[in-house]
Amino acid sequence: MKIVVVEPDPDLLELFGAVLGREHQVRTVSRGDEAAALLAREPQPDVLLSELELAGESGESLAFRARGYPHGPAVFFMSVDRERLSEARALARQVFLKPFALSTVVAALESVAREKDRGDHGC
Repeated sequence: MKIVVVEPDPDLLELFGAVLGREHQVRTVSRGDEAAALLAREPQPDVLLSELELAGESGESLAFRARGYPHGPAVFFMSVDRERLSEARALARQVFLKPFALSTVVAALESVAREKDRGDHGC
């Protein structure tokens, strides 16, 4: 499964890359504008896991871009801002309030992987 992770915290970004990279193709970037460029030039990811508060372009804006794909990626947002997560919930399959257990994110991503294996595209 192809996953794009957008996270400004370098330690968390490295952790996501290491953990998710064991079983998936993972691209990590720290800025929203870097993610937008990545999404424009590379094959469509299965998952977009993004912080909402990003330099260059917001997580919400990235989700709107992803909606333009024929089989848009499953979008997951993370943030420390509970209110912003609540407002962005309609754009995402799931949201995660920081701090969170990494295992909850991994479990949600594995659910997408199982759906992909079955051929479901209702992400």
